[in-house]
Amino acid sequence: MQWLILLEQPPGYRMTKPLDFARTFSVTVKTLAFIGIPSCLDRYPEAWSAAVKANRGLIVSFLSLAYCVLGQLVYFWTNIRLLAGEDMFLEFANQIACTGFCTVGLLKLFILAYHRNLLAGMLAELAAWWNEKNKIPLERVQNVAQIRPSMNIVTVTTIVNICMVSAFNLLPIAEMIVQAAQTGTWHRELPYQIWFPWDPLTGWSYPLMYAFQIYSGLIVVIGNVV
Repeated sequence: MQWLILLEQPPGYRMTKPLDFARTFSVTVKTLAFIGIPSCLDRYPEAWSAAVKANRGLIVSFLSLAYCVLGQLVYFWTNIRLLAGEDMFLEFANQIACTGFCTVGLLKLFILAYHRNLLAGMLAELAAWWNEKNKIPLERVQNVAQIRPSMNIVTVTTIVNICMVSAFNLLPIAEMIVQAAQTGTWHRELPYQIWFPWDPLTGWSYPLMYAFQIYSGLIVVIGNVV
């Protein structure tokens, strides 16, 4: 009878190892860590100083993105009055898309930070249920089969979004190269129109501001995906 029971099991029954709940979040945890967000599986430390220290990366990312949103609004307000007709419409369409994109990412970062302990508690309950179910080999195979498509979708979506935003961030470089080849002059550009209290297109400020905007774009796309 034992051999008959084994024949009735789905493929991979005897080869599937227990899948710990934390492993199902490994890609998400590593992706969030890239922009300074600690694992959502952990609660905030009790001490205020320890909580700030553990989330200093998140604080930097949040402030960077907040400045991007504020800087875009200031830039739009100071420049829209100088334009008219089609130029005003194009500037408005471009700016509202970029500002909205960054604002959504900023709100998601805030929600992740504000509800951190609530989310950690929910995930802890789900982890207890998941790990208990994975003790049974048959259910283990079924659980892995069910969650694998979702994990693949999240991974592919994250990669595609990062590639799309990276292409947008690098587009000004391609435009500058083409313009330099056609006209012989190098005109510096940035991915986003953000107000700075200095000229971001001169000297060493330009590569630093370009890197700042690229990183801010990655913060947005990662925050939006996860």
